[in-house]
Amino acid sequence: FPSHDNFESGFSVGIDYVKNSEDFSLHTIANASVTSNTDIAPNGKTTADTLADTSATLFGSITNSYGSFIGNGRYIGTCYIKKTTGATTFPLLRINQVGATHYADLKVNTNTGAVSTIGSGAGTTINSATAARIGGYWYCVIDVTFTALVGATGTSIAIFPAVGLINDFPNNSATTTGSYRDWE
Repeated sequence: FPSHDNFESGFSVGIDYVKNSEDFSLHTIANASVTSNTDIAPNGKTTADTLADTSATLFGSITNSYGSFIGNGRYIGTCYIKKTTGATTFPLLRINQVGATHYADLKVNTNTGAVSTIGSGAGTTINSATAARIGGYWYCVIDVTFTALVGATGTSIAIFPAVGLINDFPNNSATTTGSYRDWE
């Protein structure tokens, strides 16, 4: 998902190189729902969306796949996630090498900004993972390097709206449901 200007401090934090990545209607949605324009985004406009996990037995996700980005190298995924007070669940941002066993996850406690990461597959190195507070949002960044890829057919970036309970952070549970506000 794209990087955006940091509207609070005025500096640019990146460029969106992925066409239509902010339009969730063009993504693959599984066991989840998207409600558009439900909250004020970091740019002051009502363009933040609510992403919700709708299954009590499976992980919900919103995924965008890019077949043209294949192979060894460095990948950076970003998103803005609304800061919460008293939230009971937490979301996850994933960069995945489709067709291979390589992925990198960033989980964020939306109440505190604490992050947890996990990488899978030989040659998956998480270089950094952060959640920096930008106004009422956490600007989440995961930076991963994949090497020794076998069988990769593309790259995908996914958001899982609710993967676990805050009081059990960072453990995952497929039975968790919930939602959060996201701005891309």
